[in-house]
Amino acid sequence: MKQLRILLVVGIMLLTLGAAPAIASSTPAGPVPASLAPASMAPTDCGPVYTVKWGDSLNTIAMRCGITILALLDSNPGITNPNRIFAGQRLNIPGGTPPPPPAPGPATYVVKRGDTLGTIAYRFHTTVAALMKANPLIGNPNRIYPGQVIKLPVTPEPPTPPGPPSFTRVQVPLIAMSTNGPVGCGDTVVMVTRNVSATIAPLTAAVQQLLSIHDRFYGQSGLYDPLYNAYLAVQSVTINNGLAIIKLTGKLSLGGECDDPRVAAQFDALGHQFSSVQKVQVFINGTPLENLLGGKGV
Repeated sequence: MKQLRILLVVGIMLLTLGAAPAIASSTPAGPVPASLAPASMAPTDCGPVYTVKWGDSLNTIAMRCGITILALLDSNPGITNPNRIFAGQRLNIPGGTPPPPPAPGPATYVVKRGDTLGTIAYRFHTTVAALMKANPLIGNPNRIYPGQVIKLPVTPEPPTPPGPPSFTRVQVPLIAMSTNGPVGCGDTVVMVTRNVSATIAPLTAAVQQLLSIHDRFYGQSGLYDPLYNAYLAVQSVTINNGLAIIKLTGKLSLGGECDDPRVAAQFDALGHQFSSVQKVQVFINGTPLENLLGGKGV
């Protein structure tokens, strides 16, 4: 094998001498010092690994890097024909510690014997056309070579599923009294908008907003809050299969018999403002609200 490589090298050198006498006349038979290389072939890119460019040959690379063709062949046993190297091919340059070939990953793939663009495309769930677009130096899709580094098309990350919606406003139910409405003593429930910090638990925020009002009448609106004299805190709020369960702790104090149905209507409207709620149950200190309202609640 060693003798065959030497014969191949001699053949290449003879061909080079015939094709380029001007270079041959100034080129010694051994390694070419970098100082003697033509200016257009300055060894600026002769690192441990060299990437073959269009028009390169082993001879021009050896001249550029100040080494022999035989040394190049010894450092690159994958080259079986010294007359055939290809643009994009990576060659180990003697004198440095060559890095290992890039490991297959989401960005590049190192061609192995038996690979085709079709099998690579199938392996990485892409298409031959996409591989060709990502590797414009591949002129013929039927010609790829072991050791060649191929860029893989970038696959976009799947979109992140949207999280639950965030609410910054909720509705709080108050009472418009003596309006010939269906609630209490001829009253009507009126929803008032309240701003809240962004939250994914709007029903809890709405309950907290209702319980935070301790004025009998809401501003200048004339709307009445039958819970103004109650001091309650939220223990938990859950929604399961359309059933909202509101658990409160503290003291419930109402102003009269008309307030019982008004409070029941408030909590009912509080939950039904959300499409996910079909029914509302309220407990205060573990007791159902309807029991505390003497059976007058809804």
